[in-house]
Amino acid sequence: MSLAQVIEASVSDDSSAAAQKGISETPAIKALREARNVEGYYMAMAELGDAYALRALVVVRNECAGFDTCMMASANWMLQATAAINFVDVDMQDVRVRLMNAHASKVAEDTQGVPGLLNARQVADYHFDVLRSIGLPAATFGGAPLTGTLLEVDFWRQVYDWCAGCDTE
Repeated sequence: MSLAQVIEASVSDDSSAAAQKGISETPAIKALREARNVEGYYMAMAELGDAYALRALVVVRNECAGFDTCMMASANWMLQATAAINFVDVDMQDVRVRLMNAHASKVAEDTQGVPGLLNARQVADYHFDVLRSIGLPAATFGGAPLTGTLLEVDFWRQVYDWCAGCDTE
């Protein structure tokens, strides 16, 4: 089964390991992160039940094999287009590493709902921070492309659930 098929199947699957016990970074996953292995990090986190890590992996791989995965993969194009419009030179690997590290920090800090399983607002919040840190507006994030606000994140999740399987608390 391809990653795209796994993503498509997971949209309605609530039975992840995270739903039972929570998620935390293992020493092996920390080593992947410290080695700047973004794809390996997200693959390992997804295996632990991190729903957003599975979706981030689609973006990292730029995989477009169905509606859901194409929506996620379009984040690369949107970021590059927004950077060009704003005359910001971006290194996509640097952005991926920054987002991975921000994701890891949020997972480690999370005590809401299922510990370590982030909700859409937490995911959006760290994306906003990383994007602003490289000189891009928060609205570069595909989960809030008009205003770059958490209120917009809530709205778009009703239209297209880009954070399927994420925590609800």
